[in-house]
Amino acid sequence: KLNLGLAFEVLGSYGIALSQYTLTPDIRREPHILHVLSPSWVAIWMLFYAIIVPAPPRKTVVALLASATAPAVVIWFSLRANGLADLMPIPMLLVHHVLPYIICAAMAHAGTRVVYNLGADVVRARELGSYRLIERLGRGGMGEVWRASHQLLARGAAIKFIRPEALSGVHGDADTMLKRFEREARYTASLTSAHTVDLYDFGATDDGRFYYVMELLDGLDCDGLVRRFGALPPARVVHLLAQVCESLDEAHTKNLIHRDVKPANIYVCRSGNRFDFVKVLDFGLVTHGGAPADDAHLTLPDQAVGTPQFMPPEVALGKEIDGRTDLYALGCVAYWLATGRPVFVGESLYDVIAQHMHASPDPPSSHSPHPLPPELDALILACLEKDPERRPGTARELARRLQAIPLADRWGDDQAAAWWAEAGLAQRGAGQP
Repeated sequence: KLNLGLAFEVLGSYGIALSQYTLTPDIRREPHILHVLSPSWVAIWMLFYAIIVPAPPRKTVVALLASATAPAVVIWFSLRANGLADLMPIPMLLVHHVLPYIICAAMAHAGTRVVYNLGADVVRARELGSYRLIERLGRGGMGEVWRASHQLLARGAAIKFIRPEALSGVHGDADTMLKRFEREARYTASLTSAHTVDLYDFGATDDGRFYYVMELLDGLDCDGLVRRFGALPPARVVHLLAQVCESLDEAHTKNLIHRDVKPANIYVCRSGNRFDFVKVLDFGLVTHGGAPADDAHLTLPDQAVGTPQFMPPEVALGKEIDGRTDLYALGCVAYWLATGRPVFVGESLYDVIAQHMHASPDPPSSHSPHPLPPELDALILACLEKDPERRPGTARELARRLQAIPLADRWGDDQAAAWWAEAGLAQRGAGQP
């Protein structure tokens, strides 16, 4: 129906142009009419139709550009059919009857984008039932995140809309994608660790977007934390990593692999009156170890899944993965927290991935602005071993070894509260985008 509507827009433009620009030899006596007829009712039709019948921006551009050609095409053929081509050379035709309509097309496209996006937001809000969208918090490759509120419970929430192609690539029909999404959402909902983000609800809208409704967190992720405040002291690194291990330990016990552990998916937040409370986000790329062989990759079939700067070698090579895969990525996160830089830096993403597969990392102590205990230095490098057999065996073992590291300073609730107050983040909502 939408394609037919856009085709009608183009046909309407040509119909208007034919009625207004079909010329006769008499035009030679008054050639100035060719100049005063631009822009014409075609421009008004383009603006009106694009806004009243909004469509996806790419389709709108095609229809508008096709409509914009109508006056020039009709005039050109009409002039030649009547032997009047000398009245309007091609450069003059472009200036008077092409350029104005290109400008009109750009204006109409800008208007239809606004209307289309507002319409999509209204549709999503209506179809999410009790949740009302308030503001967009962010947008990324997977989709976008909105702040929302429950209209009955007065409870804040974060709603993440996920593009279908981000879940299943270009493969799979809508029913298959929905089943994959529902399976992954149930896996996430089965996790009850205090350090795993709570999932309230999930579903799919009529416009094909999947969504999660999650708890709204008050804080900032580890990527933003380091970018804003620099590398963290060793005691704080240990404090944060131990909480991540608790979340991953429960997931791994249930045979769930996160597959995208990275600083942006580890949120340092305020929970009640506690600060530096960690929440692990985005179990949306999770793999269930017990899934059938043909469902081994539920989210992006035939592709390496994850973020290149934190991608374990076995993922890049397409080998079998287990809980130790997440521990490699967590080692990359630890490196980032302790040094303020990624493990490997390359000229391209492919270069970075190649280093993860083959290069030995520098000890984090060689890049950290804080003195690192040798035990922490060695443990981070152990997580970064290419061979999973040489990494810590489980998240619980990694947590135990982290807690055993001798630290010159301690980091607990009092130190975290003091830091948040000094950083100006202690007010609720201060760390949110």
